[in-house]
Amino acid sequence: MTPLTFDDARPDDDERAHLAAGVGRELRRLRTAAELTQGQLAERIGAGRRTVQRLECGQRRPRASLLAALAAVLAPDAPEPLAERLADLAGASLAADTRRSARVRALRFRSAAPRRADPPAA
Repeated sequence: MTPLTFDDARPDDDERAHLAAGVGRELRRLRTAAELTQGQLAERIGAGRRTVQRLECGQRRPRASLLAALAAVLAPDAPEPLAERLADLAGASLAADTRRSARVRALRFRSAAPRRADPPAA
């Protein structure tokens, strides 16, 4: 089995268009409805702003753990249906989680938890 190179891991033009029209459009719609910037959303999920930007533009294949973290922030009352919908929109472009990637995403998300909470109303 040959290891993937960086170029092999990047979506081609057709896949980028599919991801941007599906996951990217829905993510942008939900983020703007929640009145969050890309940076604010990224901080709340324990990721970088560039990660959110690349997801919205279709330049990154999402992983299930990343979609779950996004859904937990964008739909805190019912994250599972949103995570499933985003995964459906990604289709075959959904990248498989490795044990390491899922563990790292969970750690980053937990460490960002205090920043996710809204401040108490005065």
